[in-house]
Amino acid sequence: DIFVLADTFRHVSEDIAPVESEGVYEGRVLHRIIRKTFIRTASAIFNTSFTTAVAFLSCSISKVMPMRTCGWYAALCIVLNYILTITFTPAYIAIWHYRIQGKRCCCPGWRMRPPAQLARIGTTTPGEKKGFIEAALENYYIPMMQKKVGPIRLVPLVIAITMLGVAVQGAYFSSQLSPPRKTEVWFPSNHMLLDLSDFMGKNFYQPAYDNYAVISVFWGIQGFDGSGMDIYRPADGGGKVLFDPMFDLSTTEAQQAVLETCHQLQTLECRVVGCDNAGYDTLMYQSDKKTHSCFLEDFRDWNGGMLPT
Repeated sequence: DIFVLADTFRHVSEDIAPVESEGVYEGRVLHRIIRKTFIRTASAIFNTSFTTAVAFLSCSISKVMPMRTCGWYAALCIVLNYILTITFTPAYIAIWHYRIQGKRCCCPGWRMRPPAQLARIGTTTPGEKKGFIEAALENYYIPMMQKKVGPIRLVPLVIAITMLGVAVQGAYFSSQLSPPRKTEVWFPSNHMLLDLSDFMGKNFYQPAYDNYAVISVFWGIQGFDGSGMDIYRPADGGGKVLFDPMFDLSTTEAQQAVLETCHQLQTLECRVVGCDNAGYDTLMYQSDKKTHSCFLEDFRDWNGGMLPT
């Protein structure tokens, strides 16, 4: 947006008030130039800011708190940038024109630049030397885009067909996207950090627990009430666990169901990539040591094999 304003100010200055010698425009001329600059760029600046802000606001409907917060933050930044562009930037352009334009140092001086000598009506001025990009656009790009081969502008047609092919390719690959099925690989397979856990287990008799995930199963919970929780500070608490009033562990049926679940989890098969372990295909890690804990089994063993009813 700032580039659009500054570049348009330079072009409008050359159109409205060409000069024979560089200097400062008088107040009414500068006011006219800035006003013309605003009229020419207002719609472009607003449209780019509006569409960008709406694009970021689309993230605000996400249920993921960081994504939603990022959408609001970015949209507010774009709106604030638009406000500063239409209020602060013109004032800075005026200061730049009065005190900085044409100087090698960007620091404003105490003295204003000398008044500009406007070109007479009917005379031509050499104008500023065009930059590389501007000269390339005027001398090569625009003539190339306007050149016709018969009734067809060939270069724009080739570009349009190429971009259409890119859009079709992007749509096809987007349709093939799916949720990740395995953990992101951050290090190559031969990285020393990946071998550290096995090295510690083999040389210091320390099990490689980092290679396994701990799974906890709960009974008697109906849900969770998060209405009192601050979504931006979830670690502060505020939520409330809703217990199932129908759950009664004192009955024989409920105790047997819990024990059966504990037994089935020990032998439950798992054939996804994350459960690929040599020698067995179960969800639970198999070892000659105990790798699970079932509270009801532990209580029964402690109580001499009996469960209260």
